[in-house]
Amino acid sequence: MTTRQLEDVLGAEVAARPPLLVVDLSRLTFVDSWALHVILAARRDLGAAGRALALAVPAGAVRMVLELTGAGRAGAGTRQRARRGQAVAAPGPALPGAGSGRLQ
Repeated sequence: MTTRQLEDVLGAEVAARPPLLVVDLSRLTFVDSWALHVILAARRDLGAAGRALALAVPAGAVRMVLELTGAGRAGAGTRQRARRGQAVAAPGPALPGAGSGRLQ
């Protein structure tokens, strides 16, 4: 999945205004600064509408990036800790490159 695809998908999900949008990062092995920006912008936009975005199951280098930037903290706009089960509760569209574990 490219960052542009991520931006398109998150934009559509944010526009739907869910009370909680869970982004499952369990297969992600790399995140660049633009992808992080896209995720944080979605979190900001949802927060402005009284909604929340949670990042589920980040691991390895992705978790380290989130921790180093402060983006993974509960106080950084997330009201709840998400579990992977929440991320699959409402299936979304199939994404090109899904399962590759890498944003390109």
